Amino acid sequence: MGAGERNLAAPYPCHRGRPDLANAIALVVQAIRERRRSAIILAVLGLVGVVFAGFNGASFLDFNYDFSSMLMSTGFALTLVCDVALVVNGLVQQATGPA
Repeated sequence: MGAGERNLAAPYPCHRGRPDLANAIALVVQAIRERRRSAIILAVLGLVGVVFAGFNGASFLDFNYDFSSMLMSTGFALTLVCDVALVVNGLVQQATGPA
């Protein structure tokens, strides 16, 4: 890939190995810069999922309730679905061109 070219398979920086919270914030910032409503909504929902999973993971470690573990996995699942939808959304937009 040459200088200045984007990786078409990964239009968002989710592949760079950052910690989850920093990655989710970076996704929101990039979606806002691109000014695409669907990307902003998905990125914010993904950020909410990361924060939700983090707080429930801490709750699980503190109180050791199984329900907190289930809520933590629910937050992870929300984040995963949003990140996959962001990648698919980016690939579809690149294939169809700008609106």
